[in-house]
Amino acid sequence: MKRLHSSLKVLLFTILYIPFLQAQLAYIPNLGDGTVSVIDVNTDQVMTTITTEGAPFAVAISPNNDKVYITDITTNSLIEIDVATNTVARTVAVGATPFGVAVNPQTGTIYVANFSSGNISVIDPITFATIATLSSGFRPYGIAHHPMKDTVINTNFSGNNLSIIGKNGVLRGATPLGLSPVGVTYSADGTKVYATNFGWDSISELDGNTLATNRLFPAGDAPFGVALNSDGSKLYVSNENSDDVSVINTTTGFMEASIPVGGIPSGISVSPDDTKVYVTSREENSVYVINTTTNTVTTTISVGNDPRGLGKFIVDYTIPDGIPDITTLRTQLCPLPYTASFDPIENALAYLIEIKIPALDNRIITRVVQASTISIDFTIPQSVQGTTVEIRLAAIFLDSNGNEVTGAFSATGEVNIPFCLTEIENSALEARAGMDHNLSIAPNPVNNRLNINLASSAAQNINLSIYNTSGKLLRKVNFDIHSGRNNLTLEIADLAEGAYFLQLQSVEGVQQWKFVKL
Repeated sequence: MKRLHSSLKVLLFTILYIPFLQAQLAYIPNLGDGTVSVIDVNTDQVMTTITTEGAPFAVAISPNNDKVYITDITTNSLIEIDVATNTVARTVAVGATPFGVAVNPQTGTIYVANFSSGNISVIDPITFATIATLSSGFRPYGIAHHPMKDTVINTNFSGNNLSIIGKNGVLRGATPLGLSPVGVTYSADGTKVYATNFGWDSISELDGNTLATNRLFPAGDAPFGVALNSDGSKLYVSNENSDDVSVINTTTGFMEASIPVGGIPSGISVSPDDTKVYVTSREENSVYVINTTTNTVTTTISVGNDPRGLGKFIVDYTIPDGIPDITTLRTQLCPLPYTASFDPIENALAYLIEIKIPALDNRIITRVVQASTISIDFTIPQSVQGTTVEIRLAAIFLDSNGNEVTGAFSATGEVNIPFCLTEIENSALEARAGMDHNLSIAPNPVNNRLNINLASSAAQNINLSIYNTSGKLLRKVNFDIHSGRNNLTLEIADLAEGAYFLQLQSVEGVQQWKFVKL
């Protein structure tokens, strides 16, 4: 083992990401069986099903497309789903019967329309705690946030109007709508608002700035959900009683098509490339896929019981093609700092690097510019050394109009931070230069049992830890060893096939060896 020298001050670990892939995923809340079906939009197949505790209803997406927020109307809560792992990450209690949910695209703040309690819950996206409860109209249903301004709007099902909530959560007033309004959405540029009038079989078009009513479009029987294509030229409306989808030209105001789908169509969303529309059928327990060129149903996808999906439910997620690979991990002296390094991504202008310390419930997001090596220095308080940090990277690009666009954060890479050494501890080690380890592991590759032969010049307690290639600690075992040669055994039959790291931590420092499980 190489001894630690006083000139070494930094612990380095490198996480390499190979090229990113785009994943377009539709998250379908199934109210009847408490699940969320995740559909791969490219293949139109269900790739996984997520179990929740109650009755999931409406959907919203985080600004980075890495989180999905779903209201649950029986547990009166908001669910956060991590897109990278497709698991429920956190839940928070909100008001009674939460229906619609919306997200501030700049700050990520989440707004939930509570139908029975008649108010709006405001959720901090970092702490995932309620930070405010805002006044609203009578039985708020759908909700939307202006794409650029600090304005939230929500339909009031029994008030037959649209509440307008301005800066600092102040209720600015209300705009009349039709009978029993439900779904609501802004156009991408914020110039138009569209709301479904469930009891009037129509769509209200409002000015996105003044929120005054412009026009009233005819729709099918009991229009529920509403979605726009990217340029706002086509409006798609699910009609629950006539079992069809209305396609409305927003320039002329005319209905271009009425597309038959399954019984009681509810949630509706347009794919990011505008080529497909997805609409849930409550009666058929399925999702109908519509080709936007021909205005015909091309595919039907079976999902859970009573699928809903009020709001935008399709995520355009950037994922790394592979998992983070920790290439260097060694302990040096305190005070650190630590450095996280990444390979640059082609055509990126800059990056956001997130460092999260779960033990402190703390995170830091830093912007760095494009360079041959992307890196950030950070420190870890000595009180939480020996724990893990989570590191994620998001690339920033320029779009065709010269505007900055931030991609989704990469999947979380967990890295264990070993205990570092003080100058006093290091001096003691230098004085005991003869205390070195000769270690071998066999067999490698290994099936069920890893045999470790270890030599030490003194009796001591050591830690042997096993990490996967993303840096996650899987196992940690303490051994008391004696001076001389020691034979140790680790049972690893339960590990999946693949590559792992064995880490030895002793008074001399930390060493790592790679092994392969067959």
